[in-house]
Parts: sequence; C-alpha cells; structure tokens
Amino acid sequence: MYRLPEHLERALTSAATIVTADPRQAFAVRLAWNEQHHSLGHVVWPSPDVLPLSTWLARMWARAASGDEPAEHATLLTTAQERTLWEQVVEDSGGIRDLLHPHGAARAALNTWQRIHQWAIDHRALEPVATEETRAFLSWAGQAIERMRDHRCIDPTRALWRCPLAGTTVEGSEFVLLGFDCEPPSLSELRARLTARGLQARGAPGREPQAAGAKLRLANAEAEVHAAARWARRRLERNPDDRLLIVIPDLTQRRGYVDYVLADVLDPASLLASSTRSGRIFALETGETLDRYAIVATALTALELAVGYLAFDTVSHWLRSPYLLAGVSAAGPRAQLDIAMRRFAAEELDLRELSTVLRRTDHAGEKDPLIEALGRFAEKLSTGPRTPAEWTVAFSDALKLIGWPGERPLDSVEHQTVEKFHGTLREFATLERLLGRLEPAAAVRALRRLMEQTAFQPETGDTAVTVTARLAAPVLNFDGIWVSGLHAGAWPETPYPDPFVPWQLQVAAGIPEASAAGMLERGRRILASWLASSQEVILSWPRRLDDEDCDPSPLIVALPDAVEQLLLPSSRPYAHVIHESAQLERVADGPAPSLALAAGHVADARALVLQSLCPFRAFAEKRLGARVVEQPQPGIDARTRGQFLHRVLEQLGNALEDSGKLHRYSLEERGAALDAALRAARNEVFERAHRWSRATIDLETERLRGLLRTWLEIEAARAPFRILAVEHEIDCAIAGVPFSLRIDRIDELADGRRLLIDFKSGRASARRWYGDRPDDPQMPLYAVAVATPPAALAYALLNADGCRFEGVSAAPAVAMGIAVVGDWPAQLRDWRGAIERLAADFAGGYAQVDPKRDACSNCHLHSLCRIDELRVRATAVTDDE
Repeated sequence: MYRLPEHLERALTSAATIVTADPRQAFAVRLAWNEQHHSLGHVVWPSPDVLPLSTWLARMWARAASGDEPAEHATLLTTAQERTLWEQVVEDSGGIRDLLHPHGAARAALNTWQRIHQWAIDHRALEPVATEETRAFLSWAGQAIERMRDHRCIDPTRALWRCPLAGTTVEGSEFVLLGFDCEPPSLSELRARLTARGLQARGAPGREPQAAGAKLRLANAEAEVHAAARWARRRLERNPDDRLLIVIPDLTQRRGYVDYVLADVLDPASLLASSTRSGRIFALETGETLDRYAIVATALTALELAVGYLAFDTVSHWLRSPYLLAGVSAAGPRAQLDIAMRRFAAEELDLRELSTVLRRTDHAGEKDPLIEALGRFAEKLSTGPRTPAEWTVAFSDALKLIGWPGERPLDSVEHQTVEKFHGTLREFATLERLLGRLEPAAAVRALRRLMEQTAFQPETGDTAVTVTARLAAPVLNFDGIWVSGLHAGAWPETPYPDPFVPWQLQVAAGIPEASAAGMLERGRRILASWLASSQEVILSWPRRLDDEDCDPSPLIVALPDAVEQLLLPSSRPYAHVIHESAQLERVADGPAPSLALAAGHVADARALVLQSLCPFRAFAEKRLGARVVEQPQPGIDARTRGQFLHRVLEQLGNALEDSGKLHRYSLEERGAALDAALRAARNEVFERAHRWSRATIDLETERLRGLLRTWLEIEAARAPFRILAVEHEIDCAIAGVPFSLRIDRIDELADGRRLLIDFKSGRASARRWYGDRPDDPQMPLYAVAVATPPAALAYALLNADGCRFEGVSAAPAVAMGIAVVGDWPAQLRDWRGAIERLAADFAGGYAQVDPKRDACSNCHLHSLCRIDELRVRATAVTDDE
C-alpha cells in the first residue's frame, strides 16, 4: 500500500484539513489513508478532509453564501466558466482576425491573469512597461473585469485573496498545504489569515533524506524505459508489497510505447486480447483530456454527426463502436454494413445521409435497431436555439436513444469516464449566462471544446507501480523511485517566462518559471523531495538523444554512480516466450483445390490478369474473396468515372451504328447525339445523386463531353467501319475453365475483318500483352475467346493525356496508333498458348507466391501471402551462402 509520511499521518489523525495542489494528489492521500486503516483490520475510520485547493475554495465560498456572511459576495466562477469568459473576451476583441489560434490565446491570457494574481503583480503596473503583447493582454483583462462585474462573479485566483473564513474554521485545528513546489504570495497570505484566526496553518515541512540517490547512464530513452521496468520487476519479485514511482517526463508523447514495455515486463498477461485494463499492477498518470477516451469520443461523434458533416473514416469507426445500441451483439452484421455502405457513401457524411446510405445497402440494414434509432436521435437535436442547460438535457436524452454507452456492463475505467462525461455536461449547463442561447452546431462545438479542456485520470486504486510525467515533489513515500530523462538539456527545466508580462516584473515577483535561477532552485527542491520520499532513488539520463550526446544534469553530477544497477536482470519479451513455446505443425504446401471441386465457378478476365501478376493473388481474390475494402474518395472515384464513360460510349455505339452515319451527321447533330448519350448515362450511373453534389456531376459531365468530342473526331477520321456489338457478352471455356467475358466493342472493317476495342479511362499500353506471363492478358484473352478470330486489337484511350488508339493488327489502315504485326497467325497462336497456360494453372490450383516484378507495389495481400517474410528468409539464406 502507499506510504504516508509521518507528518501527514499525524495531521490526518488529528483531523486536519489537507489542501493539495491538484486532484490527483488529494486522491493519493485519501487512498493511502484508507489502505492504512484497512491493513490494520479496521472496519470503520474517520473520513479524511483532503481536497484540492480549487474544491476547498468552492466549499468555503458556498458556506459563506449560505451562512451569515454579507449577501454581496460575488458568485465564484467554475473552471469551465472562467475559460469560457476569457474565450469570449478574446473572440470579441477587434484583433481576433490576427490570431491563428484564438482559443490558445485565450488560454495563455487566462494563465497570465492567474499568475499575476498568485504572485501579487498589479495588472495596472504593467502599463508603463507594456509591450504590444502586454497591451493586448491588458485590453482583454479590462474586458474580463467588466464582464465579471456585470455578471456579479469573481474568478478563483482573486477569490483566494478574499476567501471568506468567518464561521467556517475551528480554532486550534490544523490546516496543511501539500504538494505545492513553491508558495506564491496568494497562499502565504491565506496561511497568514488562517493563522490569525487561530488555526495551525502551515505548508508541508522539509524532510530528512532517506536515500543518498544514485545516477545511471543508459544508451537512450528507450533503454531507460526498459531498465526502469526491469528494476520495478526485480523490486516486486523481492517484495510484492513495494510501492514504486517511475517518472518519465515525456510520458504523454510516448504513452503507447511506455504502456507496452511495462506491460511486457511487469504484467505480460495484460497484453492478451482477452484482458482488460482493470487489475493491472501499474498505472500511467498521463492526464489525457476527456475527449480522447473512446467511450466519450463515441458520444461526441454522434452529436457532431447530427449537426454537420464528418469524414467517412470517422463515421465508419463510430458505426462499429461497442458503445452504441447493439454495438456488441450486432458487431458482425454492423461490420458487414460498414463494408457494404462504402459503395454508396461520399467522402463526408452527415446523419441524414448516413441513414439514407445504410438503408440502401444490401445487408438488410433496416433490421439493425441503430438505423431506426438514428431517426429519433436526429429529431431530438433538430430544434432551434436553446440554453446550455436545455442542451444538456437534450444531449443526454438523445444519447440514450442510440444506446450510449452500450449494452455490455462497463468496467471500472469506463464507468468513471461516463461519470466524468455527465459531470462535464453539468458544467456545460452552468455556462448559460455566458453563452446565452445556442444553435445546435454551436452547442456541440462548445461541448466538444469543454471536453478537450477537461483533463481526466481514472482512479486505479492501490497499484504497485505509479508512472507519471510530473517532475514534482511526491506527496507520499515510496519504496523506490526511478526518475528518467535527467540530462543537462532537460533538467533543471528551461525557463518559460510569461509572454504577456515584462520579464523584469516576473523576476522581481519571484516567479520560478521566469528565470534560470528560479528553475534551478525548483529543481533542487524537487530533488530533495525525491531523496526524502524513498530509501532507493535512481536518477537516469540517456547517453544519446536525437543523434546528440547528452551530459547528466548538473543537479545529479555529484551523486554516486549506480554501478550495481548495471546488473539489472534481463527480460525476454512475452511474445518471444509464447512463440518459443509453440508446438509447430508441418503442413505440405501443395496446390490449392482445383476448379473441378468448386462447382459453379465462372472466371472473368480479371482472374487471368491476377494469375499472370501473381498466382497467389488470383487464388486469394478470385477463389477466397480477399478483396480490398472500398474507401470513399474526394470527388467522383475512378470506377464510377469509368462506368460513366462506358455507358456513354454504349449509348453512342447503339445510336451511330457505322461510320457512314457519323459522317452524315452535322456538327449540331453529332453534338445532340452526344448530349442524349450523356443524359441517359448520367441518369443511370448517378441515380444515387446524394453521394455527389450536382455541381460535381456537372463538372464530370463537361469533362467527359470534351473528351468525347475529340473522340468522335478520331472515329470520323478512321477508314469505314460498322459497329457489330457494344458491351458484347461471351461465354466460353478455355483449358476447361468457364469464362464470362464482356467486350466493350466489336467493329467490322470494310473488308469484313474485325477489330476488338477496349475503352480505357486510365493509362494502358499494348506492350503489356506479350510473354508467357503477360502483364495484362485481357485483350489476348478476348482474341482467343471470340468465335471469329479478330484482325486487330486496340485500346481506345480517353484520359487526361488525350484520346487515341493503341494496339496491333494484321494489316495496315485500321486506325492511327494501331501497329502492324508481321505474322499475325503466329501472334494469335502465342497468345492462345499463354492464355491456355494461365487458365490451366488457375484451374489446377497453382497458387504459389510468385509475383512479377513490381507486382507487390500495388497489392493489398502482404499480410496474407507473407511475401516480406519470404524475402527476409531468402536474404538470410543468401547471406549464409
């Protein structure tokens, strides 16, 4: 259990009031007190009066308001109200357009306001030495004072100087300020006033060192984390009751890495998929903001979806959340719903469009209870402006309609997070007189901002190892402390003077952050507190950081080296332990089942294209159905543009019939035929117009109209031809494989020969048709599949590079861009041989991982075929040889 320092235990035993610098310290003291009584076998014990300074001030202010104090006491602003007031002041100021981040400016100005009042700097003293930044702050401060006067309220920092004490204290009782690295004049004044009323008001006394401390140099920051984890494991193996503190200054930035290393070394079972975060023997104190928790993010995304557009990826992730109605029981069908809706969804969606898309899917979306609930959810939030208090009720009721926070029982962390969410909602309700009546979108934005500003750390109970980012004095005793990252460039910390206050005034007031001397003194105090809080203190620094050599902090240079700590026990990664304990099963890597065992399977041209690029990819995509999950893109996607082009050309082909009719058309008639084809194709392809705006479709139509005008000129310049078929379907069998093919167009030339045409809106080349494994065997397949052998094959390219034919033929004068092949029958035989070999391999189940050059760069199956592992193995064999 946590260890209470003697002075703190005596104060709690005497029923003292303990006021801490922040809520986490208060929680730690209360937990240690309760654990101590529990370990002694006590059934009941007095509750300690331990609370953070902000809560104590609010309690005193509330007591005075309800007691005999004068009625003219102003209302004390909450943290949320104070932030909102300053944001409004900055937003309403004339220079708001010059600020890149007005909310950041408001936070900085509020910090300055709090600092100058904590350190007794009169803001009027800033005027004679004001810089441009200072003048901006003074303007904002004047407006803030005026607004607080109008609202009859006061901010907490100024309220501390005039905190009402009459009738709220007992003479002789003890009052302790705990966890403050330094005592600004506002706290000194408070202690003096309490002492004058007969209280024993004091700060935390200095303590004698328990440890001499030792320094340790490690290779880098990662090595420090691993070493600290192994040190903690050794301590806990010796004594499971030890309570340890690990300080990692950049914990917030490296939270994921630190969490994984500590879990791997201290609690490897927690890495398993079936484990939960509750019950872990270590806790990370990162102080993430409330909006970063998944359960809160689900609620905020739902509200934002109801009042505006969100990116498809955000909506997709939200739809599969377990914190929605039937989010767990319908997880599988809802994932299928997500995949299906990608065919219809735009890059950005609002709630109305999402509901429409979900209803259009092929997966019987109407059976999902969430879809019906979304309609009621939208209605709840569709009214006009309301006050924050009214929005609080509406938000809470609306979230219940979509089943938030989910159907399964919440674990401890989730339960605390939901409680904090509701508490923040209640804070939002208190902003009524500052924000007035808000439209739905403005209300959701204000709530989101409040969640982003609310730090939250779930209470984890009595954990063996506490990991924190704070370089601060511990309020409790620990059995061991490890502080990392103490190189000369990081500690003592670099001064960060307030940008709105002249530096000389800050130094004169004694603000530690304003000067190197102040930060050095703070560093010395914190080091002394570490040494006084544990019998073993290890202070480490990295030898190199970001390719630069690091020296130890000057504060730890004189400490002895921790030579014995270099013998830390090694720790093997849990993943390696599991892998080495596996019982391997050998399976013969033979061919896949042949198509004869897959009754009813019909191949298409894509099957042979993939078989040529990589046999495994053909098997995975065409036999196993391993397809890429579609991703909505900005604007009209390539597939839809291709469909639009083919539909227009189909309409034109049916209308023109032959080159003679094209020649007989005047320019007006040719344009009318093109417009008719565009209208018909547009109505067919873009019938789901909700996915794209009308302006986007109009732009695509105009783009295609321009291309097709050029294309009709190219067609008119050709030798005479007749269009035999458009979108011609062929069913055939090659090497025993049934194929179903669709040829874009078949033309009959003047001498009766035939030209096969495939329209392409992207890039393509006839050079990819050759070899035993052609890069693109689609056109050779068509040549083999048709009953009457063609005399020419060609791509008709219509793209940003222009319009042209590219292909080969048996004789000249087919069209510009179509080259002549000397021995056409031999070429047809070569193509037939290549196509039959590919078809036979596909039918016979040949599915080796055998990609052609560069085929992997455009493939999505790396994790399934494990090509990278094969390459690593091949490289290792080569190195051995």
